[in-house]
Amino acid sequence: MNTHSRLTSAFSSDSHPAPWSAGLLVLLSILCVQCVQIDGGATEFNWSLRTIAGNVVSDCALSNVAKIRLCWLDEGQSGGECLADQSREFNCNEFTGVTLFEIKEGRTEFFVQPICDDGLPAAANTFQSPAAIVRTVREGEIVTLNALLIVVSEPDEPDKPCQTNCTCVRE
Repeated sequence: MNTHSRLTSAFSSDSHPAPWSAGLLVLLSILCVQCVQIDGGATEFNWSLRTIAGNVVSDCALSNVAKIRLCWLDEGQSGGECLADQSREFNCNEFTGVTLFEIKEGRTEFFVQPICDDGLPAAANTFQSPAAIVRTVREGEIVTLNALLIVVSEPDEPDKPCQTNCTCVRE
């Protein structure tokens, strides 16, 4: 019996299925469940919050930062403004983020912003983050931005949320 005949008989209704056919069907089902829609490239990055003094901020709530927003601009776009359809937000305390495969192919500029507990971006003069990073995005590939250092205000007291002159306190 040739390979074609064996495969056909394994799935035909008038014969008993081959023992391996159930395993094959389970494997195919699992693979289909894990399918990902690809409409461009994706980005992966990590971040670390530190104070100006260099102290690690292990709990973003101490700086009143809720999320980290990753923004991207296609080549030719300017202004440095983060657009809703060209950004994603990640829980700050996860210290890592990965987008879907949704970023258009081509040269792309990436930058980050802390998002405060009130849902608004931190004022530009209250934090420091790396300058925009330019990468070439390709469909189906993941662009790595590596670890980004975000410098925020020092909390007034250790282990208590910042109250004055803070990255995310509105004056």
